[in-house]
Amino acid sequence: RYQRRVHGMGGQAIADILFGAFNPSGRLSTTFVPSSYLGEVDFLDMHMRPGPGNPGRTYRFWPGVPVFEFGYGLSYSKFIVQWSGSPAAVAASTVADHLERFAAQPHLAPVVASPTATVQNVGPLDGDFVALLFISPPNAGKDGNPIRMLAGFERVRLAVGQTVTVTFPLKAHQLAVIGLDGTPRAAAGAWAMAVDGVQAELRVL
Repeated sequence: RYQRRVHGMGGQAIADILFGAFNPSGRLSTTFVPSSYLGEVDFLDMHMRPGPGNPGRTYRFWPGVPVFEFGYGLSYSKFIVQWSGSPAAVAASTVADHLERFAAQPHLAPVVASPTATVQNVGPLDGDFVALLFISPPNAGKDGNPIRMLAGFERVRLAVGQTVTVTFPLKAHQLAVIGLDGTPRAAAGAWAMAVDGVQAELRVL
């Protein structure tokens, strides 16, 4: 959470980062929008999706260019992400079945896909990398669908030159879109996946 005051050892922590004694790895948990956004949004309209007087809220529905985007972070190291092949296609009928059977407890549903990527530290310092998996449904940003969604994350520690494998287990509710009536449904088609801007595709057939 953002705080304007630094307490305790906060000054020492900031100095350690600025002078390279500590390699940062944090990610922003919110979107920093430009000041022009204030003139575009009606603050009496709490809808997430775009509409009259509402350009959309959060990284999921706002299509504008942020000052700093959700998930933005810095490091003194450089990390290279590569996808480990294409994950097997997922049956839309399986997603729909799991959505119905595990509606009350979606986190208990079986895993339906496990996309995997490798992360390599090619920078000069050991460091942590927080891998954020964003997915975009078919027709992203249209018909009430989000532009993208955070579907998983994993923090890994890498020494200089080290490569690690990161797997993101996905369940049915993570491969569903919420209709205008509030009901989750399976969305067949090509889902775009991205980690650190490196893209891949997951097909729901």
